[in-house]
Amino acid sequence: MARTPARLRLSPDLCDHCGKCMDKCESGALKVGVSYIYVDWRVCEGCLACVKACKCGAIQDRATPRSQPKRRSSQATAGGRVRAGTKGSGTGAKKSMKRTGGSKPVKRASAAASRAVEWTLLEAAVVLAVVLLAFVAKDAALTSSLVLDLPGSVGVFARVVVLGLFYGVQFAALMVLARRHGGFASAFGLERDDRPWWRSMVTGGLTLSLLIGTRLFTAFYGALVQYFGWDPPMAANGSLPDVFGKGSAGLVLAVLLVVFVGPLIEEVVFRSVLLSAFRDRWGAWAGILVSSSLFGLYHFSAWMFLPAFVLGLALGWLAHWRDGLWPPLVLHALYNGVAVIAAFYVAG
Repeated sequence: MARTPARLRLSPDLCDHCGKCMDKCESGALKVGVSYIYVDWRVCEGCLACVKACKCGAIQDRATPRSQPKRRSSQATAGGRVRAGTKGSGTGAKKSMKRTGGSKPVKRASAAASRAVEWTLLEAAVVLAVVLLAFVAKDAALTSSLVLDLPGSVGVFARVVVLGLFYGVQFAALMVLARRHGGFASAFGLERDDRPWWRSMVTGGLTLSLLIGTRLFTAFYGALVQYFGWDPPMAANGSLPDVFGKGSAGLVLAVLLVVFVGPLIEEVVFRSVLLSAFRDRWGAWAGILVSSSLFGLYHFSAWMFLPAFVLGLALGWLAHWRDGLWPPLVLHALYNGVAVIAAFYVAG
């Protein structure tokens, strides 16, 4: 069927954010947020299932008369997105509250609504600056003689405190920004996803496939470059068991910080704030490439750049096409989890 923007009339100011249209969109071309409706015409099948599912008149077939008057003028952009209301103000949510007559905002149907948060390039630059400064400070502290010369469990405690402060500073900065965009979960795409179970199964399969693919690439890359004499750099604090201590206590600390806390902070920074800010201005793949490049550079290692870049591509693709932060967050945690388990297994 014809794929043309002229087939649909999009009125985001009429949307009540029920999510039924997205559930009916088999191709995943439709995205609905607080103040916009977005159609990716490259994958839209033109089936008009979204028109049949929409009962509030926000999505209509141009071939039929309007079912409701348009309340506010809106402006279409080249990608098919239609914006209404003030940027980041949640105008659409407030209007839907008034229409339903309730005292509570309408619950978003899926994590796709997180795309309603419009991160500015200035906010992205601030977040990136905070992350880089925290990283430099963390490395300076961990490689200082004051920490390196500490014995046994005292040294482990000092390193954990440094890492805790490293993530704590970033989390505090993100919380300040999140307060401007409706809270941590809604701002960063961590709201509960109410999509059909089969979509969750598909996402789970994609996540597992990407985990296997990225891990195989990292293993192949490591073997190849070492074959040509380029060995990975040795960290000043040694391996993960050296940093967190050997035994079950060290494993628990490594899992807590490397598998849970680290991926959460990095995904919020790179796949929520940076990717969203770049994607909204330059397009999906440009945003994924730029954010993945920054993710690779963030590791401050020429040896690690390519594996981190490839992982960033997988995480960015998953965040964009599955619309939310949970899928890439799970992939990132599993990816790090494999490294943690391998490191402690080798250490014996």
